[in-house]
Amino acid sequence: MGRFVTYLSLLCCASLTVSWLTGCSEEIKTNSSSVPGTTLSSGSAKPAPEKVELKSYEFPEFLNTIKSPDMLSNPVLISFDANAAVSGVTSQPFEDLECVQLVEDAVYIFAKDGFKGVCDLNGKVLLEADTYTDIKPCSNGMLMLSRNKELNSPDDYAYFNEFGSFTMIDRYRFVPDDIVIDAVPAAEETEDTEEERMIYDLILPGNVTAGSGTEFSGWDRLEPMPVEELDTVRAYSAYYRAQKDGSFYIIGVDKYYNYTVYNGTYGMVKLRVGNDYGVCYILDYNDYTELDKMLQSFGDSNEVKAPSKDENLDFIQIEMGTAPGTTTTVTVSADGFCLTDRSAVGDNPSCKFFSMLDKESFVSLVQWVDQVLSKEYQGRN
Repeated sequence: MGRFVTYLSLLCCASLTVSWLTGCSEEIKTNSSSVPGTTLSSGSAKPAPEKVELKSYEFPEFLNTIKSPDMLSNPVLISFDANAAVSGVTSQPFEDLECVQLVEDAVYIFAKDGFKGVCDLNGKVLLEADTYTDIKPCSNGMLMLSRNKELNSPDDYAYFNEFGSFTMIDRYRFVPDDIVIDAVPAAEETEDTEEERMIYDLILPGNVTAGSGTEFSGWDRLEPMPVEELDTVRAYSAYYRAQKDGSFYIIGVDKYYNYTVYNGTYGMVKLRVGNDYGVCYILDYNDYTELDKMLQSFGDSNEVKAPSKDENLDFIQIEMGTAPGTTTTVTVSADGFCLTDRSAVGDNPSCKFFSMLDKESFVSLVQWVDQVLSKEYQGRN
């Protein structure tokens, strides 16, 4: 895991070592800044603030919909959708059974005297309606059977298929060791190296390869991810970090071995415009590289010793890098002052310094958030 984190850290941080981010000032000691939480070099001259007159810009509306930033906000592959697995019954298929749902076009759930039961597509009863008050799918070919909630009894589970098979499960439980990371040599030889390249897959119980048949398998790197490194409200029983063709992903596996693949995080954006403030993650590799190129396009700037005194200026803060302690944070205020705070990576020491950018650089960044980053969150909760 150590090598993987180091690789990610170097990728995210080294990309920001551009011409206008190369200087490092002496340790910053004193106070007052246009950027909240920053400080000034002692004894430095404080330039008088200029009136900021910029092109029109507005606070991106999508940020108002994000109550709390979540690293698992952009799913790209979902192995099981409980809502899609169930369809309603418009006309009763059998005279002696009241069917209420069809599950995976394989079995019916029927109701009787306040209980639920299961029958096959021919009306053969597979589970009598005399014990469970709720039955619903929890995974492909798997049902969760619940008794009256007042009994406070544990749920039972059963496997089923379209051929009429129905098997109760004895004491179902999630076993983390049943998930295996499989490594095999890549089909093609790696150029410019004698080391054989390996590809990795996540193997679930039943010899199921996560993402099989899609682009979300055959990973260049794959490893367990500690829950402590995640900022999310979405609970899974196991998490994995994956990389393929430069892009990063996070895989969540629930207690039924259903999995969801999410776009990984490449950084975080914090933005204040007037009285509006919002935070979100950068969740797309192409957006990340586009932002990196934009920052580089701002070109050279002279290092300065202090920002203006106006602490109420609009600002944008961009944090690049996801591994703890390996970030580069760039904060640009509406008057063009920029604070770069770069953490130590390898033999390179940490440093922070002020610089001056063209004022329109701030507007360009706000517009990028509104026009590009917003698309990552369309239709997401």
